[in-house]
Amino acid sequence: MTRTHYLKSAVLGLLIVAILFTTYACMREWRRGVLTVATIGADSIYIDGPTGNHVLINGGSDSKILTVLNNLLPFYDNAIDLIIDTQTGHLYERGLVTVINSYNVTGLLYASTTIADADTFNFLNTVKTAGLMTIEAKASQMIDLGGGATLEIISIEPSLTMRLTYNKTQLVLPLESSATSTGTRLFHYSL
Repeated sequence: MTRTHYLKSAVLGLLIVAILFTTYACMREWRRGVLTVATIGADSIYIDGPTGNHVLINGGSDSKILTVLNNLLPFYDNAIDLIIDTQTGHLYERGLVTVINSYNVTGLLYASTTIADADTFNFLNTVKTAGLMTIEAKASQMIDLGGGATLEIISIEPSLTMRLTYNKTQLVLPLESSATSTGTRLFHYSL
């Protein structure tokens, strides 16, 4: 084979890869207008807003959350817009530390900054080092997730309780789930 043949093959291969990537990205964008809520085991909830905003509620007790997030987020999107810590001093913060260290996280909504244990201390240091925008939760506070989806803080004691509203659908979060639940359940809501 000649050098020209190798060059043509390489260009054709790159063209096919570019077409596949563009098709995948367009398919993800066509899903706009759909709110996706995924319960991750018994610990965490992932929300993909109708305009593509990503929210993670709690992070689980270890780095298993990363495996699930890698399957839920598109491979080209390494950003999580908001993480929510519903209960300071809980094991949920261990998973959030690994998420902050692995993804481009913009903000943190938290119930309290009371340092309850070493995990909380490590979590707050990670948040400070990463330079996250922090928001202390207050009852009746509204968070706009874009595309008509909102997250309202219902109460902050003993832990954060929120109402997710989209169109005519409302969910109270965190969702009650079995402590033995280990899988991921997806819920899709559209207009």
